[in-house]
Order: sequence, then C-alpha cells, then structure tokens
Amino acid sequence: VPGEDGHAAFPSGVPGGTIPADSKLYMIAAPRYEGYWAPICRTILTGEADQTDEFLHRIALEALKAGAAKLTPGTQVREIAGEMKRCLRRFGCRGGASFGNVCGVDVFELDISEDSQEVLSEGMTVFLRTEAMSDSMNSGICWGETYLVTRQGGVRLCGGSSELREVKRDGPGSRK
Repeated sequence: VPGEDGHAAFPSGVPGGTIPADSKLYMIAAPRYEGYWAPICRTILTGEADQTDEFLHRIALEALKAGAAKLTPGTQVREIAGEMKRCLRRFGCRGGASFGNVCGVDVFELDISEDSQEVLSEGMTVFLRTEAMSDSMNSGICWGETYLVTRQGGVRLCGGSSELREVKRDGPGSRK
C-alpha cells in the first residue's frame, strides 16, 4: 500500500483506490512450505529510483547483512536487533521497533527486538526486516529476508533478487 502522503513507505496507507505515481509500495510475501513460513519483504517504487532511494536501499541491505551475521546458536535475539540498529545509525538512518521475527509453524512466533531475552537455536528460521528511514530525507525503504540459523551465521532461504524494483508507465494507462 502506498504511504499516506503518496511518497513515503511508512506509515502504510489504506488498501484500495489508485496508487499515485512516484509512490513506494511496501509488500510482504509469506510463502509456506510443508507447514513452515519463509516471508520476504520488498519496497517497490512506482517511479524511478532517485539517489535517496538507492542510498536507503543499500543501507537496508547492510543492516540485513549485519543481522544475518549474528544468526548463530546461543545468540540473544536482542543482540541481532541492536546490531541492525547500530548499522542504520552509522549511516544516519533509523529503523522501526521490531527487526523481524522468528518464524516457523507460526509466521510470527517471536519479535526480533531489543527487549527480547530469547536465545537462538540451530535450525530456527528468522525473518529479518529493516526499515531504513531518514528524517532529513523524509523517505524510507523496507526490506526483509528469511534466514536459517547456523553456526556460520544466517543462511538466506529465498533465492529472489535483492534489486530495488521500479514499476513504470509504458504509454497511456499501462504498466510495465
């Protein structure tokens, strides 16, 4: 759904109606395989990406990489959230209160937040999501991936692209 102002990805707008040009669409796809969930999250642009969009996208991917490196058995969930938050701050950005959730049989079993005392176990699946937002840029990009907790760190479960995607007009009334 487009942001309320037709530009920012957050907060989400109301479903339905027309999606304005130059909006950001925040989408979560949550496939379920043999009873287990493996969601992904993407921000899709309805116009061309500008330098701010490209910058925030790179930062969102960096925050996910930082969080995924912490996805090892014995790690407290709050350490993951803290690492992702520190990564965003290094680039002058902020994120939301939650950085995803442990998922498995239930898509939302446990929030990845700085308040959580829970400890990761090998073989858990974790959906990491970051909202790279900047006050000074009045913009945001949300991105997320599902990972498997291993001794070497998080292994990404979805093979989709990490490219920032744009939906563009190709003549009157049509979309590419």
